Amino acid sequence: MGSDIAKVGVGYFKFSKGLNSPGKSLKDYIKQIIQEYMKLHEYKIVDIHGSNLLYSESQRDIYYKDNIIAVGDAISCVNPLGGEGIRHAMHSADIVSRFIVIYLDTQEYLFEDYEKEMRKYFGKKWLISEKLRKIVYGQLNNEMIEKGFNYATGFSTNELMDLLFFYKFDRIDNALNNFILNKLKRLFS
Repeated sequence: MGSDIAKVGVGYFKFSKGLNSPGKSLKDYIKQIIQEYMKLHEYKIVDIHGSNLLYSESQRDIYYKDNIIAVGDAISCVNPLGGEGIRHAMHSADIVSRFIVIYLDTQEYLFEDYEKEMRKYFGKKWLISEKLRKIVYGQLNNEMIEKGFNYATGFSTNELMDLLFFYKFDRIDNALNNFILNKLKRLFS
C-alpha cells in the first residue's frame, strides 16, 4: 500500500454450532479500528469486498477427489491468526502445480503427496495459530484484548508482521515463559 493508503480488514470467527453474531456490522468494526486505533478521523474508504469463508480446523479439508483438486480458500489456506490468505493460496497453487505437471506428463496420480506436502508446510504453524486464535478471539474479554494491544505497542511493525503473518512466535514464547516464571516465583515465595 502507498504511504497514504491502508488496507484494513475484519474477520469474524464463529466458534460454536449455534447461531451467534459479532454484535455489530463488520463495517462498524472497521470504522472503529480506523478511528480508535489508527487515530484517523478524515479518511475515505475506496473499496469494500469480502465474503464468508468456511475454515476447517486442523487441516481437515479434502485436498483432492477424483479429477478435482482444491487450492487456496477451498482448503482453508487462510492464516488462522492474522486472517491473511492470498500468499498461502498462491503457495498452495505453487505446490499443486508440480503435481499437476507430473500427472499431465506421466498420468501418475500423486495428489496424496500434494496433501502431505501441504500438511507438512502448514502443520505446526497452523496448529499454533489456531490455538492462539481460539484464545485471542474466543476467550478474551475486551479488557484483556486492550491489554494485549497495549503490550503489542512494544513490538516493532516488523515484529508484529513476523508474529501474525510469518509465524515467528519466539517473542510470545519469551513473554509467556516470563509470565509463567513470575507466577511460579509468587507461588513459592
